[in-house]
Amino acid sequence: MTVKGTVTAFIWANPHVFLRVDAKDESGKTLHWVIEAENVVTQAGKGWSNSTFKPGDEVSIDATPAKNGQPIGRFRGRIVINGQEFKTT
Repeated sequence: MTVKGTVTAFIWANPHVFLRVDAKDESGKTLHWVIEAENVVTQAGKGWSNSTFKPGDEVSIDATPAKNGQPIGRFRGRIVINGQEFKTT
């Protein structure tokens, strides 16, 4: 699925990197997403840094959602930050 919204926090820490995004669902309700990436070393190898995302950034992120329906997931695939595609490979 694709999560589109506004970054509220970017946690650049071990054991995993996390991004918090406020995104509206189909009914217009704001969901507070938490999207998990791998560890700092792995993400740095993909071109990420502690300043890749900033609060207020508008993002579109491909994510694998949790099976329980909660607004949590894992990064996978395409990332767009403020209209610019972020290359991860």
